[in-house]
Amino acid sequence: MIGYTFLIRKCWGSLYNREIKHLMLTHAFLSINTVFLSVGENNIRSRTAVGRIGGVLLTPEQQIQKNVIVPGSVVF
Repeated sequence: MIGYTFLIRKCWGSLYNREIKHLMLTHAFLSINTVFLSVGENNIRSRTAVGRIGGVLLTPEQQIQKNVIVPGSVVF
């Protein structure tokens, strides 16, 4: 896990949010080839945001296969 992002409400959906995610992922991909993002299953706003930056939602079967099960969350 590389971390979480917490922004004040006025920054939600803003360029700040997108830039933070971009910086975190760019940094991660310097060392690894695959990144999994865990999002609360009821957090529709974050799930939509991850989809917009290219995240692909894993099925429960894929989560088991890749050993990335996070209770209460979906994984991209």
